[in-house]
Amino acid sequence: MFKINSSCNLLQGFNFNRNNQSRIMHVKSLTIGTVMLNSDFDVIDPTTGDKSSVVGVGSYLGWRQQKTSPLFMRFYASHTNTADLSSYVSNNMDNTSVSFEVEIFEYDPNAKQYFKAFHCDAQSMKGEILCDSRGKLAGFIDKEASQVVQSPLNYQINFGFSPAPEEQLFITQTSNTIKVCNSWGVKSA
Repeated sequence: MFKINSSCNLLQGFNFNRNNQSRIMHVKSLTIGTVMLNSDFDVIDPTTGDKSSVVGVGSYLGWRQQKTSPLFMRFYASHTNTADLSSYVSNNMDNTSVSFEVEIFEYDPNAKQYFKAFHCDAQSMKGEILCDSRGKLAGFIDKEASQVVQSPLNYQINFGFSPAPEEQLFITQTSNTIKVCNSWGVKSA
């Protein structure tokens, strides 16, 4: 079984430059428990060249491409989103459900264009925040602003998500024309 182990260019994600063909990751939406993060970063969708509002810009996504394997994300969000999420995680956490949309873009040198290499076809993926063996959240929210991209002000967030008990689909592509549907989650009886 293949693994997705995608490091993405944070600078390119925030400051898109068509002459740089690095991998880019956008977190389109994210809700954890009762906290829905705002789409407050304006970025460029490399497939269209249009502006797009996102919750965060990512630097890593990992997944073993198995139905029950967790998905790990590292992304950078605004001060407002980070503060809201930090407050919820440190105080309430009676609801660890998550809903998110994520897209990774890669450049096809043959077609000379970007394509979505990993996405959920504009569907919200559902799951739970991972916890370690002691019941602590498998996540991290940085209190210090990123030094990689200093404007707009952004903060690193790391989380692992396990799938909800339903079958969902991630789409992986190796070019603009070759795509594979991957199941995430198993429907419970």
